[in-house]
Amino acid sequence: LKMDQIVIHVNGTIQAAILAEGDNVFIRAHFVYGSDWTLVAGAEQVLSQVAKHEPPNGAVFNMPIDVCFKTTNLHGWPRVVVSIYGENGLQALLQSRPVPIPLGHGSVLIPTIPGAHHRVIPLYRPLASKTGPLAFIDKLIRPLTGEYPDYFDSRFVGQGDSRMVTRVESTGEILIEFNIATTGLASNGFCVSGQPQSNVRVPHREPTVSHHHMNSTIMGKSGVSLTSSSHA
Repeated sequence: LKMDQIVIHVNGTIQAAILAEGDNVFIRAHFVYGSDWTLVAGAEQVLSQVAKHEPPNGAVFNMPIDVCFKTTNLHGWPRVVVSIYGENGLQALLQSRPVPIPLGHGSVLIPTIPGAHHRVIPLYRPLASKTGPLAFIDKLIRPLTGEYPDYFDSRFVGQGDSRMVTRVESTGEILIEFNIATTGLASNGFCVSGQPQSNVRVPHREPTVSHHHMNSTIMGKSGVSLTSSSHA
């Protein structure tokens, strides 16, 4: 049975970031989606201005996002991947032209329910494969060299493959606001119910080493509610 075309319009704002470190920082955001989806309006990748990070208030961006997708298959529901880069204070003192270092990556599913939504995205970055004394030494010299381990492709955090073998450390969080409009869901038998949701902003935690797993499912049948879940 062929589905009618479904259109998802997403706009909103990447509002601010609270980080464990970093001075002058900027954001790069990607939209990741399945092969049956088409981006019909807006940019797949966006960059923010450079903002001053001032603990404990963080860095304010207010970077707008505005995209539109269409599909005939809900598999591969769009997700936004956010990466933040910057410089630390020591690096800025030692280097005349500091190379941006990775300060954190995170991702979240585009909400499935029309309306306004607020999300807090946990940030993390990969750790080097070194262990024991070598890992301790590497941690000491990283601020001097600016050589931090990072993903070859930051969109990796928006995928499920091989995530379980990555060691990471928590580095902060990003606040993002979505405004969602959809067409074509009801005509395809999907019942979109519920109220716009917000996840509560929690106080920033000190960086910890952890493993992050992500499982996301988008399902729907006639008369069944359309829901989404994500864990970073």
